[in-house]
Amino acid sequence: MSTLPFPQLTTAGRCDELHRACLAIEGSSGAAALWEEEVRTMCGQPEATSSNLAGGGDPVEFQFVWAADSGQVDCRVTVDAAPDATPQQRLTHCLALAPSLPSGSLDTLRPLLDERHGNDLRYGGWIGTRRRAGSFNRKLYLEIHAGSEWHAITWPRLSAFMQLPVRGLVPIMAGVDPARPGIEVYCDVAPMATDALAIICTRTALPAQSRKAIALLEALMQQRIGAEMPSAEQGLSLALDAQGRVISLTWHAPADALLGPAPQAREALLRLGKKQGWNMAAYAAMSAPDQHAAVPWHGVVGLTISDGAGVLLSATCSTRPGCRS
Repeated sequence: MSTLPFPQLTTAGRCDELHRACLAIEGSSGAAALWEEEVRTMCGQPEATSSNLAGGGDPVEFQFVWAADSGQVDCRVTVDAAPDATPQQRLTHCLALAPSLPSGSLDTLRPLLDERHGNDLRYGGWIGTRRRAGSFNRKLYLEIHAGSEWHAITWPRLSAFMQLPVRGLVPIMAGVDPARPGIEVYCDVAPMATDALAIICTRTALPAQSRKAIALLEALMQQRIGAEMPSAEQGLSLALDAQGRVISLTWHAPADALLGPAPQAREALLRLGKKQGWNMAAYAAMSAPDQHAAVPWHGVVGLTISDGAGVLLSATCSTRPGCRS
């Protein structure tokens, strides 16, 4: 991945913002063109300003995931497939963009696709992609409406999700990766007790690395974390394999609540990355200030404890500046 300084934009067009982001990920124009083509295939209006996916109405949001031990970074993107459409229309677009979704997974998630909830959906769904072994693999995100019969989802051991030591747990979204049989359930939660992460790891047989994860967050924030995880707004997700075994958990909170406005969030992430010896080239380029000295909007910061990858830290970043939506 290139470590060369990233050139500033010469025009203010939204297309330039997306091009800059894609070039940041790969560092070469040829590879960047592949990313841009993939994003434009999924989102025909990357210049839109009406999406509620990310700040500033941006329908495109990038995510950087760093492995704590190796420092390697995985770049991903999530898009609003139809920024000006209704939630139900957007969901239809998303389903069409993930044609390889296993029929069994789709049948399992049928309760979330009940058209009775179409008029009450907030967004319907998103579509994501990442590059693995030279090919793009998409991930489907389905909104779990408050009235959905999500308990009817027949995924093995999913019911155990509601037995976790977490207050105010409300499922809001399900993620399905066609390339990896399984399901990820995303929830809003009340502020979690700091020791809840260790309890969840024990109950789900995940590696006992909660202290390492919290220490990483403390290093990022440059402050001690008390009895509760920081931020009044928090989320939790669990990824389960086809047998219902939990393979990872992720805690997340808004970046501005943890680190302050985008320029401060960028400074904190780069400072931690430098200290840890992580690969920060793509993120540094992607989040660089534009010609007006504005830093792209930052969405959430996440801590993941994974069965196979250990502890990971992630941050989402828009292609443009903007306020929290």
